[in-house]
Amino acid sequence: MATDNVSVVLLGLGGVGKSCICLKLTQPSQAIPHEHIITPWTDTFQHRIYLRKDKSVLLDIDDTAGQEEMRALSEVKLDNKDAVILVLSLSDEKSLDTAANWFERAREKYQKVQLETASQSKNSRKSKDKGALPLPIVVACNKCDLSGNDIKISRETISEKIRLPANQIIYTSAKTNHNVQELFKTAAELVLNTGARGSQNDPGCVTM
Repeated sequence: MATDNVSVVLLGLGGVGKSCICLKLTQPSQAIPHEHIITPWTDTFQHRIYLRKDKSVLLDIDDTAGQEEMRALSEVKLDNKDAVILVLSLSDEKSLDTAANWFERAREKYQKVQLETASQSKNSRKSKDKGALPLPIVVACNKCDLSGNDIKISRETISEKIRLPANQIIYTSAKTNHNVQELFKTAAELVLNTGARGSQNDPGCVTM
């Protein structure tokens, strides 16, 4: 079985559920703690997901702290990852502003990576004719299990502030494990389908 390595970083305001999403990915049966999980600087781990029966991806995941004083470290993490997952909480309008700011930073980074990859490719002219490639950015609209007045952000507002295709904006719930696997699969597929790597080191491919 062919296995690719893909590196991913989760970015977003503190308390939006980044660590809980990671917990549900790696330990689906584990209950989400009621108290806010405090991530010290960053938490790094690996997890294998299966895109299909004959194709798996080994994810190198960095879960970052959301505090403003940790932003410089998060910037470094973004610069060395193949894909980014921006996490916001549907119950917190400020978290959308934070995600939108990270989106602009990530978009600039990955557009540069794609241009550099295209210029080095023998088929760069062909790639340009096909139009712009999708960026390896996925938005997790977390806490979608909430309802009524607890939901503070509409779909329209998210689409206005973060201009991505609809399939790259995913509604998740770490509490119910809704779309957690789909979130990471989407990020991995974006990297593999575009061929543009954001990490400095080529992760290569191994055969299992």
